[in-house]
Amino acid sequence: MPSPHLHSADAIGRSGVFSWPNRPTDQSGEPYFIEMDLGTESGPRITTKAKAYIRYFGSGREQAESGVFPFVLWIAPDEDRAALLVDALARTPAEQWDLFRVATAASYVQLIANASNKPKEST
Repeated sequence: MPSPHLHSADAIGRSGVFSWPNRPTDQSGEPYFIEMDLGTESGPRITTKAKAYIRYFGSGREQAESGVFPFVLWIAPDEDRAALLVDALARTPAEQWDLFRVATAASYVQLIANASNKPKEST
């Protein structure tokens, strides 16, 4: 397994999100940033993290390096927590909602396998 690079994690001010040279992708090869939610952070904290991704998207750094901005996939332990994540992400600007995906631990593989949207290419 390749070692993680922290360039993307550093850009959003977190050490818990890693990007690998070959990021997780869907069947069409589209990349994802993965947020494993353990149910320990409040809704406002999730919103703050999402806004950090939006700022990173706006910087254009990821797009300059890789050509696209990966989806941010939040994986929740269960449906109740997934609903809290959706509510927290809905507090971000509506024009940026398409950056984010939410799935449960039981359903994220299906979400990636059936993905049909493309990541954002430019700001």
